[in-house]
Amino acid sequence: MKRRAFVKTLVFASGVLYKTTDGMFQSKPDKESFRISMIYNNIGDYKNLKNAWGLSIWIETINNNILFDTGGDANVLLDNISNLNLDIQKLSKIILSHNHWDHTNALDDILENHAGSPEIFVVKNDLEEFLKKYPAAKIKGVNSFQQIDKDIWTTGELIGTNGNTLCEQGLLLVHERNLVLLTGCSHSGIVDMVKRTKQIFPDKSLELVAGGFHLGTKSIKEIAVISKDLKALKVKNIAPSHCTGDNAINYFRNDWQDNFIDLNLGEEYYF
Repeated sequence: MKRRAFVKTLVFASGVLYKTTDGMFQSKPDKESFRISMIYNNIGDYKNLKNAWGLSIWIETINNNILFDTGGDANVLLDNISNLNLDIQKLSKIILSHNHWDHTNALDDILENHAGSPEIFVVKNDLEEFLKKYPAAKIKGVNSFQQIDKDIWTTGELIGTNGNTLCEQGLLLVHERNLVLLTGCSHSGIVDMVKRTKQIFPDKSLELVAGGFHLGTKSIKEIAVISKDLKALKVKNIAPSHCTGDNAINYFRNDWQDNFIDLNLGEEYYF
């Protein structure tokens, strides 16, 4: 994989993490790779980008551009997209992890600024609400795991833990024997999401789990158990952000050492 003049380059396993010097993603994925770009997050500070509560990830392949969640502030998302020199018109699909404002608020503006009609994937539990709000949009409800693009899958609908009826889906990027799991908030439990991933692809190596882990209210003892469980499930690298919580992020950073990845606002990961 070619090296470029980046401020930060981390190479591990089958992935490479880049941060550009000028706040613009300039490189392109080749026909065998994904480019995962964190374009909206409350974790991270980066030149020309605005930090705000929420999460949005731009996924680019040689043929397609896919958006995972839309963040909580449309103006922030659109400004970040513009400053990163990304083209909304190239979006073919939008996947919403769950129906919370900080992951869906900018959907209206994305659709208003898109000349076409990208496919939108939501958990089936929220399908009726989205169909009513966006009657002209191409919205599909996700129940069980399914393939939504070449080498891109959803975990399917997972129900929240501890009596929480909120439903959520994770996004899986698959390349040969390796895969990446992207999460919005992991309301169903980050360990359960990883277990579901392992059930879907038992023979593949889980190279990276990235996104919100939703552990802000957890004690250090509980976080330690979760960290141990993720290692037991043979997760190779983690990149927690957004709603994970400072205590959990600090614990993971110390516990995972070189296998802890900063994939925050303005950073991109090649897979």
